[in-house]
Amino acid sequence: MYWFRKPASSKGGYTLVELLLYVAIFSLIIGTILAVATSAADQKIKNQITQEVDYQGQLVLTNITQAIRNAAAVNSPTTGNAASLLSLSTAIAANNPTVYDLVQDQSVNKIRLRQGANTTSLLTSSRVTASKLLFTNRTITGGKDSIDITFTLTYYNPANKPQLQYQKNFYGTTTLR
Repeated sequence: MYWFRKPASSKGGYTLVELLLYVAIFSLIIGTILAVATSAADQKIKNQITQEVDYQGQLVLTNITQAIRNAAAVNSPTTGNAASLLSLSTAIAANNPTVYDLVQDQSVNKIRLRQGANTTSLLTSSRVTASKLLFTNRTITGGKDSIDITFTLTYYNPANKPQLQYQKNFYGTTTLR
């Protein structure tokens, strides 16, 4: 029964192979945990960016459609034409003309609202850049003015990081009341 006994020199420690195996398994577990955590953080950032662009786009679209519905008349674009600027006449003389257009502010294109001679508001923030703003007058002869609105918002990403890239097109159509 000699072959069942441990040699007297054995001290019960780990062999080099066992130690390397444990280190490899531990490294695999830590690597998996880090990959999952990084993926979750990237997804959180992507969700925040998507929400920001969607929120600002809906805010702009709502503002423009309400202004068109409440306007007395559309000055520009004329029937059958398209333009990057929308000019409206309102019942309040001090707000005439009410104009929506693009303006560059701090190297970011923003959608601007001008009412009358004095009031100017930027409808988008520096976190997004606006492009492709287009108003198309689809009015049918004898009908009420009907305007199609299209624009694109892109999350402002000067570092050009892939996880910060997001762009969305917004569309709307509304008619004067």
